[in-house]
Amino acid sequence: MCMVLSSDPPPPKGYISSLRGFSFSEKTCGSAGEVTNGNIEYVPDNEFGGKAVVKCNTGFISVGGIEMNCEDQGWTGRLPVCEVQTCLPPSQIENGGYQPEREIYRYLENIVYSCRTPDYTLVGENSRTCSSDGTFKPDPPTCAKSKCLLFFSFFFYTFLNVD
Repeated sequence: MCMVLSSDPPPPKGYISSLRGFSFSEKTCGSAGEVTNGNIEYVPDNEFGGKAVVKCNTGFISVGGIEMNCEDQGWTGRLPVCEVQTCLPPSQIENGGYQPEREIYRYLENIVYSCRTPDYTLVGENSRTCSSDGTFKPDPPTCAKSKCLLFFSFFFYTFLNVD
């Protein structure tokens, strides 16, 4: 006597089967979680084969990647976090400087420029801001030799030295 044993076939990758029978339903990974200072976009959705893409708010950058994949065991990897953007200190300007001086600046922090001596005048914007791309904006000012002060000094010197 021959006996044929049969079992239900395994579901295709990315599907969950019912206990008996051949009905399959697509695997869903559910929510990937919450991201502080950002949000998650599901491309195209949160089902098998989809991606969870982290989009950080302006002034924040993703740390730990930007996406996770929906696979058989759920979302791959760890949920990225959005940290505040930082700027490195800008280079100093000739005959001038800026305040405050720090090792690192956070998004939207300002620095204010000035010339070191009164015979120089600041040309351009006196303040710059750490921007969302990690650079200071606008371009740095310069310190130019003041023409008025030179003329006044020459005039005053000539006036006092008249014989």
